[in-house]
Amino acid sequence: MNGFGKMEWPDGHAYEGQFEDGAFNGQGKFTYDNGDIYEGDWESDVRHGQGKYFCAKTGQTRVSAWSNDIEQDAPSGVVAATPWREMR
Repeated sequence: MNGFGKMEWPDGHAYEGQFEDGAFNGQGKFTYDNGDIYEGDWESDVRHGQGKYFCAKTGQTRVSAWSNDIEQDAPSGVVAATPWREMR
């Protein structure tokens, strides 16, 4: 798949955004089954670049830099939801 599209999983996860060769690439929004949301840059199926992460449990939103699915400037002890590809 190339261009803009949407994927939904039976467990409630969903991605809406840009694809390149079937991978999340460019701008996209991933909604986790727990209500957390990552919206921002993707590269080859990983969060990479600038992104906004909403934590449903706390109601807080963080804007951070991401590199290879790791939030670079997260507060100590704060971990974003599991990368989507580990949920398959």
